[in-house]
Amino acid sequence: MNTASIPTPRTAAALTARRHKAEAALQCVREAIARLRREKARASVVAVARRADVSHAVQYDNPEADRPSLR
Repeated sequence: MNTASIPTPRTAAALTARRHKAEAALQCVREAIARLRREKARASVVAVARRADVSHAVQYDNPEADRPSLR
């Protein structure tokens, strides 16, 4: 049995929705970092998460996230 088959339409829709939600969260993270930099405020993972209104896990779970505390 091949478990890597083509997703059903319902599963594909769920995957698409999840991808859009993740992209939106990453955009919020990027905007929060930009705001913190403009304000010359400390850009920690927690500060970014609060400003972006996302979980701090979003930054750790997504390699595309610009994690300020890792610089």
